[in-house]
Amino acid sequence: MWCNIFKYENELTVSGLNNSLIYEYIVNYYEKYNKNVLVVAESLYDANNIYKGIQKRNENVCLFPMDEFATVLAISSSPDLRVARIDTLNKISNNKLIVITNLTGFLKKIDKDIKKLKVNFYSKRKDIIKFLEDNSYVKTNLVTTTGEYAVRNFIIDIFPIELDNAVRIEFFGDDIE
Repeated sequence: MWCNIFKYENELTVSGLNNSLIYEYIVNYYEKYNKNVLVVAESLYDANNIYKGIQKRNENVCLFPMDEFATVLAISSSPDLRVARIDTLNKISNNKLIVITNLTGFLKKIDKDIKKLKVNFYSKRKDIIKFLEDNSYVKTNLVTTTGEYAVRNFIIDIFPIELDNAVRIEFFGDDIE
């Protein structure tokens, strides 16, 4: 595996490490500086291998896998990869982690602003729908599995990854009832 490691602020570059040293370097950097670390691999295959190698050394690692082909993205996305992405987005909102992704995942806009909604909260339906779409939720007629949402008039059903059941949001205008 080919590797370049860049530290943005101080322009540190590390090159030519073998796989084991790559994993050790990333984990040591994460533990020393107690900061989020983003690792971008060339392919989904490489991202999976790096994830497995780092996971053996540190449990605070997540995979943000993205389908690599434009035709796959245009037609449909893998449900398993979609669930993994949603799970990672939920985890990074509250934790310091090592996040592994492939180049396609890096280039995709990731919205880390996880929505926290409650009764009598003012929020436009279209903003919630856009947030769900931007974060890889799939629109369906009936919500049955994690990562799906459905819209009917003044109701949005969402099945978040961290819950065992779907959630229903009812609106009165732009207020959540």
